[in-house]
Amino acid sequence: MNLPRIYALLALWTVLLLTPALLMLAGLFGPIQSEIPISSTIILLWVGCYLAQFFLFLGIMAKVGEQRLLWKMAASLLPWAIDWTLPLSWKYALLWVPLLALINAWVVAVTQRKESLFKNGIRAVGTVLEVMKPWMNVIVNKVYIRRNLRLRIERENGGLPYEGIFKGLFMLGEIPSPGDKIRLRVDPNNPLRFEEERKSRP
Repeated sequence: MNLPRIYALLALWTVLLLTPALLMLAGLFGPIQSEIPISSTIILLWVGCYLAQFFLFLGIMAKVGEQRLLWKMAASLLPWAIDWTLPLSWKYALLWVPLLALINAWVVAVTQRKESLFKNGIRAVGTVLEVMKPWMNVIVNKVYIRRNLRLRIERENGGLPYEGIFKGLFMLGEIPSPGDKIRLRVDPNNPLRFEEERKSRP
């Protein structure tokens, strides 16, 4: 995982989020008044930045290997909130800038923890004991389905086997069955924290 690239993509995501509102706040498109129709230029700018930041953030999640609902909600809803409030007053920046910093810090923290686990974690093999039945099927990007697996985990450095719950995404039609094995990386300080060995899926 290229950490500097993740940081650069997050910075670009933040710029795309703020650009339409900052340009309007700067008066580039004239005064923003409720009785004046919004120009097509502003609409095109907003739509372009919205789509760019949304798909960029999806790409960031894929690179980090996470598909978190709250992250997707941020990429979906924040542009609306920022672009409808910030042009009215710069004081709204006191709300949105710290929130964006918090989201970026959260993504960075998750990325760094995963990177540390892949570099320093203990190799292990998890044998599927049970595919836990979900309350509802959660399908991601129309390709992957979320499932929780109960695993029997055996670390390569020895120690007694133990059980853990693996939460993962699997391609439709490729959900593991009891008896299947999954290669893992286990946190040496917390055996219940583990990740699947890296592969091409998000």
